[in-house]
Amino acid sequence: MMIQRDESTSQTELLRIIRQVRNRWRLKVALQGAAIVLGVGFLVFLATAFAVDQFRYSETSVLAFRIVSYVALLALAIRFLVLPLLPRVSDERVALYLEEHEPSLDAAVLSAVEFAGQGHERARAAMSPALAKRLVESAVVRTRAIGDGRRIERQTLFRSTGALAGIALAALAVLVIGPPFLKHSAKLLLLPFGSVAEAASPYSVTLEPGTITIPRGGDQKIDARLHGFEAEAVELAFKRGAQGEWQRLTMVPDADSGSYVFLLLDIDDRTEYYVEASGVRSPVHRIDVVDLPYVSKLSMEYRFPEYTGLSPQKVEEGGDIAAIKGTVVTLTAVPTMPTASGRIIVEGGDTVPLTVNADGSLGGQLAVAKEGFYRIELAAPDGAMVKASLDYT
Repeated sequence: MMIQRDESTSQTELLRIIRQVRNRWRLKVALQGAAIVLGVGFLVFLATAFAVDQFRYSETSVLAFRIVSYVALLALAIRFLVLPLLPRVSDERVALYLEEHEPSLDAAVLSAVEFAGQGHERARAAMSPALAKRLVESAVVRTRAIGDGRRIERQTLFRSTGALAGIALAALAVLVIGPPFLKHSAKLLLLPFGSVAEAASPYSVTLEPGTITIPRGGDQKIDARLHGFEAEAVELAFKRGAQGEWQRLTMVPDADSGSYVFLLLDIDDRTEYYVEASGVRSPVHRIDVVDLPYVSKLSMEYRFPEYTGLSPQKVEEGGDIAAIKGTVVTLTAVPTMPTASGRIIVEGGDTVPLTVNADGSLGGQLAVAKEGFYRIELAAPDGAMVKASLDYT
């Protein structure tokens, strides 16, 4: 009975060592597979992130490349993690694996495992208890001499762990210090319940003034700003009237403000417009027109200070004022429809009233005191004062 108990203890110890070696082998396979999945998966992410950026984060492209990313990661995980780890490795195969990496064992472990395994009852019956005990104990002693197999592929485990950590750190570094679109793409591609692509896009075009109402026949400056990107050409698309056709014109960059501008002239019907640049399109806005007075022509006469010795100067098509301090400018505004009164609104200054002339035009004088903006307001049929010109400098 003592022999049987000792033999059972030795067999338990041997099976523990075999189980430990099996777990180390599975760890090696898992680390190698994880490194491959992470490395190749990150390359797939970089490719899809670049692609979705080229499509300007349209909802269709985000959905399509999100599917591509998940399918690629799933395929990599199945190929390099699930399939290699799925089959159960028998004790005999683990013993053979141990013997191949530790030739000093001289097949002792393989013989002991085969003797202890199922299906070898007749071999155990034919062998004396003492010999069976010595066979198993010899295998245990030899495996303990080599550190219970912990030396097996130690360098491979270190390399696999280092490769996995290195790939993870490299991927993190690329996301942190790389182009901003990578972080944004990561949020959209890797989170299954991310926000709608268009709302989350880092690229946008904003317009001023947006949807507004202006007097019929008036002019309107459109100001477009690009957010998150640059473009070689910025185009304004507009359509006048319900039956009108879309027209596209190139906007002009404004060096001072960094925006792009375009002046729509003589707007006499409802107009829809939007701006597009490098595939990024702004929302569609609308300019509604109503029958209100508007300045159709603005003429000016400059009267310079006496010390300059300059003669008065007339400008038939006026607007912006460029003159030295102390110059008095007489403005004559011709409205699109009769109006009872008008005024000049000076930024940070006084309001100058306009006098209605016999021919229906309005006149007033503006003294140049400092830089700024001004505009003209005219009285609507109901008596309310409405903006009737652009903002002039």
